[in-house]
Amino acid sequence: MVSLSGKDIALRALMEPPNRTRTTSLSDDELLIFDAIFDCFQDATNLTSFAYPYQLNLPYTHSLDDKALAEFLAAASALGLVWRKTDIHSGKSYEYFSLSTEGGALWEQERLPNWERYVTTSQRELGLFPTGSQRICGANESICRQFAGALFGAGLVTPGGPIRTRTVCNVRLVPWRDFGRVCLLRFPTKDSVHDPLRYTDWDVYNSSRGGWRSLLEIQHYPIIPDNKTMHTKPSIDRFDSR
Repeated sequence: MVSLSGKDIALRALMEPPNRTRTTSLSDDELLIFDAIFDCFQDATNLTSFAYPYQLNLPYTHSLDDKALAEFLAAASALGLVWRKTDIHSGKSYEYFSLSTEGGALWEQERLPNWERYVTTSQRELGLFPTGSQRICGANESICRQFAGALFGAGLVTPGGPIRTRTVCNVRLVPWRDFGRVCLLRFPTKDSVHDPLRYTDWDVYNSSRGGWRSLLEIQHYPIIPDNKTMHTKPSIDRFDSR
């Protein structure tokens, strides 16, 4: 029998959907659709079984055909479990779906997300914008700062100046959930769309991020005790400007 290393086991876990509690009547396929719309209004065309893994950057998909998917979204909308909105672009109508407050509560029962460790990130790269910048937002400042250190240490982001920190109120990091007061980290970056491809150390990122921002990360993040110093902490201190 071939024994798997801890790293192999972790990689295998990332290739499968997150664990579920099976405390709701949602089927596995229906829960995968809820996964896709937990954090944003998603274009319905991105939810088809063919588009799902490509648009959501996931290594798996659901088994609903287009007719069954449309019927589920219509039923979930009628039950108030999802919100639906329609936009018109170039004369064509597009439908978008997100979890509602009620649907989000069902999703929480199944996936048990740790919202204290949830972060959102957004980046403006030179070449697309006049200045480069990175924003990290989350309920816990220490997690946001730890996440910034992971981005620095892994080579995903090159800081270009001091980190600015402020508290923002009445924020919805996902459409259906009010997070109340959250921390916002913002700092300039040197990254440009014209830079050559850079090496990213995903081991450093995954071993030090401490939080999650996607389905692939929701149940796989390191818990680093407060009395331990991260190897990326000097990078944060260097640019810190509270």
